[in-house]
Amino acid sequence: MNDKQESVKGEHAPISRIPFEKSRGLSVSAEIAPPGVKSAPGTAGFPKKFYGGICHFPIFYDKIEIIERKPPGRLLCSAPIRIRNGGKIIRYRYISDCHVHSDCSRDGRDPAIMMCESAARLGLCAVAITDHCECNTYYQEEYDRSIRRSFFEAKKAAAVFRGRLRVYAGVELGQPTQNLDAARDVLSACQFDFVLGSLHNLKEMDDFYFLDPERFDTAQLLGRYFDELTQMALWNGFDSLAHLTYPLRYLAVRQSPDDCLCGVQDKVDTVLELLVRNHKALEINTSGLRQKIGDTLPPLSVLKRFRQLGGRYVTIGSDAHRWADVGAGIETGLSLLQAAGFSKFTIFIGREPHLIPIQ
Repeated sequence: MNDKQESVKGEHAPISRIPFEKSRGLSVSAEIAPPGVKSAPGTAGFPKKFYGGICHFPIFYDKIEIIERKPPGRLLCSAPIRIRNGGKIIRYRYISDCHVHSDCSRDGRDPAIMMCESAARLGLCAVAITDHCECNTYYQEEYDRSIRRSFFEAKKAAAVFRGRLRVYAGVELGQPTQNLDAARDVLSACQFDFVLGSLHNLKEMDDFYFLDPERFDTAQLLGRYFDELTQMALWNGFDSLAHLTYPLRYLAVRQSPDDCLCGVQDKVDTVLELLVRNHKALEINTSGLRQKIGDTLPPLSVLKRFRQLGGRYVTIGSDAHRWADVGAGIETGLSLLQAAGFSKFTIFIGREPHLIPIQ
């Protein structure tokens, strides 16, 4: 990229591109002039905070075209425009990733700052850092310490990215009903914006990740899994239920997710009905799109059923454990949400749900 100022075609003219500047070598910024303003940015007559002021684009956007301009979003978006990058249109005005792991998770690779930088480069409006806190091994594996560090790092990232990306401090609370004391301890220690509830392993068993599908009866395992999820939904200490069909990520080797769920549909309905009754959210976890299962967790059929039962709140998360996966599949998740009959997705701020239009 050179420093020569170029014109950019758009819905409103004239629009100017100013010299691009690298930010920590990872991203660049540009100010966009309002319709009818011909003066260069920084001069008299150019509003300093027009439509939020600075729009951040990745350095790999070698050709940026403004294709639509909309009024500013009050809650999320500091740069409410749509862009075209190399022919690929970012279809949605608001894109947020509400399930991201930093290196404060035992299986996370990159620090929160790096995860947020990736989100900002991609044009996301918001991200929630939701590091693991496995209640069943809370003290043995020192989650009591790591989750407090995660909370601090998320708050630090929120300050660093203020005005550029909304960063929320969250937690993925694993197996809370297997150690309620641990769950109470972590929830009282940190003022989280967002609490994901998850079940990675049945009581006294290994994570489903480690189970050999050839050695277990999938239907029996799923029955036990949804029974324990029911207990978790009755406990009701989370905001959104993460990856409802988590076991299928590893066990659905011979059948499709929908076929695997046929024998436990009544148990699935019980969990969904409890979420609706307790005004809780269901998560669309897009990690399955990057894995062998090739589908979201849960699939579209479950999202439709949640809607039929009166479900209102749905969060969307990539379940990224490295910077390269931040935001992965989120647009697909939004499309599925629309296909299921929803017109809004949900983010949590201070543990309160906020509905964001899908547009």
